[in-house]
Amino acid sequence: MELERYTQRRWDSVLHYLVGSTSEGGEDIEDPPEAVVHFLEKTGLMQEDPEWRRGSTKFGSKAPLVITSRGYEFMLLDVHVQVWQFVLQYLKSLLVSFKNKKKAQGIQSEALLFLICLSYCRVEEAYPAENSHEGFF
Repeated sequence: MELERYTQRRWDSVLHYLVGSTSEGGEDIEDPPEAVVHFLEKTGLMQEDPEWRRGSTKFGSKAPLVITSRGYEFMLLDVHVQVWQFVLQYLKSLLVSFKNKKKAQGIQSEALLFLICLSYCRVEEAYPAENSHEGFF
């Protein structure tokens, strides 16, 4: 249950950041990690505010990010679809990140295999790691 609450809190922070909300029920929401923010921008879910004017002291010299129409469409999806879209976009981004395409494809395959295996696991049940593929651990 603790893991479930933690993951829900982290996912909520991404969704709140996406729509520009900073609190929920009077409680401050923690911003997602910088890598996630960068990812939101790279996937077209957010963009720099086109109406931003330089000189704003709140955001410094960089325009704040705002949600795009694609981001709004993303928000309307079921949470499971949202997560899978995030995962698929991440896997696609691996091809761009690595110069060695074969290595990137291998990592993609390993990650998908891991996720498929993980989907058959039960929470709070231990699984031996020695039967796992070497690349995962």
